[in-house]
Amino acid sequence: MGRLIICTGKRAKNPYYLSGAGINVYSLDEIAFAILRYKTRITTALMSSALADFIENELELPQVAARMRGLLSSNAGFRNVVSHLLNSCNYADKEKNKQVLAYIDKFYNMKPLEREVLEADEAAEEKNYEEAINLYKRVINTEKTFSSNGFDNLDEDSRTKVYNNAGVCYAMMGSFARASKYFRKAYEVCGTDEALIQYFMALKLAGDDKEIDSQVKLLNPKESILKAVRDLIYRSNADAENSSLYIHALSLEKQYEDGDYAGYEKECNKLFESLKSNYKKANAPLN
Repeated sequence: MGRLIICTGKRAKNPYYLSGAGINVYSLDEIAFAILRYKTRITTALMSSALADFIENELELPQVAARMRGLLSSNAGFRNVVSHLLNSCNYADKEKNKQVLAYIDKFYNMKPLEREVLEADEAAEEKNYEEAINLYKRVINTEKTFSSNGFDNLDEDSRTKVYNNAGVCYAMMGSFARASKYFRKAYEVCGTDEALIQYFMALKLAGDDKEIDSQVKLLNPKESILKAVRDLIYRSNADAENSSLYIHALSLEKQYEDGDYAGYEKECNKLFESLKSNYKKANAPLN
């Protein structure tokens, strides 16, 4: 049986905008949810007297607001503000609250550039690919700016990971041409077969056969690498053709070609509802 969540305070008429998450919140429980999900990415929005005003005036929780103002005025730090907000409502259990605070401790013991990488990785894991790409680009630009002076210089593995993950994010968005540029950068850093395979895969998925020919001549990869790319393309095509979605799409095409427009529209609506339902399940904020 699930744990009963008792909402704290009233629901606001006017929301508070959490920059860094790009969402509006209407209650203390929603603020707690955002903390658990976005953690340090909403630091600026949480460390604000405007949030204390929102809690007092919109949520009618003057004691919570007063305590928060005290923490801000004494420069108590992000961790203490987060702890206060989480403990002021019943959204999450103690274990989850501890995990968030442990993450914050770990985060602030990192070098600045390592923090950026961690936030980018989290955004990518949550499938916020555009946000992740922007964060990875910021890391890359920061690394380029400071590496010559020796500040926060990323090691080879970390640089490879950043370029690779940025490429993966672009690939997940279907932008294979852009993905290929980052996979190429990853290969230039690490020189591994795996990085080269991903680079050629992205070029192939982008349909850039001319560039593939050019890069094969330039890089002279082993035949095993080209074979691996061909095998991966073959398997991905086979998986797509055998997927239920692909089969359903073929049946829809046949209905349309046969002139069964009423049946076609009905099946399209069913497919749309199914996809919408699956999307909601995949992106549900609570278990």
